[in-house]
Amino acid sequence: MKNENFKKLCEDLKKNTSLQELNLETCQIGNEECKYLFDVLKNNTSLQKLNLRNNYIGDEECKYFSDFLKNNISLQELNLRNNYIGDEECKYISEGLKNNTSLKKLNLYANEIGPEGCKYLFEGLKNNTSLQKLNLRYNHIKDKGCKYLSESLKNNIFLQKLNINNNEIGNEGCKYISEGLKNNTSLQKLSVEFNNIEDKGCENFFEILKTNTSLQKLNIWNLKIKNEKLNEINEIIKKRKQEK
Repeated sequence: MKNENFKKLCEDLKKNTSLQELNLETCQIGNEECKYLFDVLKNNTSLQKLNLRNNYIGDEECKYFSDFLKNNISLQELNLRNNYIGDEECKYISEGLKNNTSLKKLNLYANEIGPEGCKYLFEGLKNNTSLQKLNLRYNHIKDKGCKYLSESLKNNIFLQKLNINNNEIGNEGCKYISEGLKNNTSLQKLSVEFNNIEDKGCENFFEILKTNTSLQKLNIWNLKIKNEKLNEINEIIKKRKQEK
């Protein structure tokens, strides 16, 4: 989208009081566009869904997220899939999440978030009371990132769905996740597919299911574990659903 057209869109958004969904996927949005957009949206009270998938959002752009998330009271879904959000950028998102009370779904699929980014992100979630669904698939959180995730899960009572597929997570990371979920009472669905978890790490899933009472779906396909263990875990989950 050309810059002058984007400015015109932002000017129109200032006057609009009814728009609930805005799709800006693949619009070549970068620093200047984000500045205009989030300056307008931070005081908007009608927008509920914002799609910014496949743009150029990275370091400079994420600086505007913080004020936006702190002040906006209506946005419920934010899609940032396929951008350039890394560890430093997560600082700004984290600051916004600490004070946001409306956002329910955050999609960070296919960005550049590593362990340090997880540290910032989950620090923000410790005090957040609204986010229910978080998608971190295709990032690089690894085992160390799972340590920060674990600390957040111990205290968070709002997050219901978490996707950490394709994140280079091994047995140690699985252990951290298990520790975080032992007493968690909110998470209902966890996806850890396409990671490096082996039979040894798989034992932690059994530990989770012994004490955790909220988890209703555990996606563990395409890991490095034997089919018999996979089937055993799926049977436990199936029985829990039936009992509910």
